[in-house]
Amino acid sequence: MVSDRSATDAIAAVLQEHIDAVNTTDVELLLDGFTDDVVYIGTGAAPILGKAAMREYITPIYARASIDIRMKSEALEVSGDRAVEWGTCHGEMTLRGAEPVPINLHYIFVYRRDSSGRWRISHDISTPGP
Repeated sequence: MVSDRSATDAIAAVLQEHIDAVNTTDVELLLDGFTDDVVYIGTGAAPILGKAAMREYITPIYARASIDIRMKSEALEVSGDRAVEWGTCHGEMTLRGAEPVPINLHYIFVYRRDSSGRWRISHDISTPGP
């Protein structure tokens, strides 16, 4: 159960910023929403550890991609300086010269509030959805 309305609103803003970053393929905006020690676990790939590794992974993809996603939070639980959210992500990605690929995922984001009070994503985990 969510106990902190201001945390809920701040986390919703982080999620919207994440969606905006993906849809505009803005690497820096995307990375700004992650902690320095972010852990990304996607389908069929080794975990990506840290913001620098995330930049290396995402930059070449975003350089040649057009992405349109929608994300829907299904549940959010806030506890102190951490929060866990799960939801769905639907849309498509088109790499230059290729056909669009549908995106249908379930996601889990773990958020952490830093010493300045800002919430960021510390863990991004996704699995194929329907």
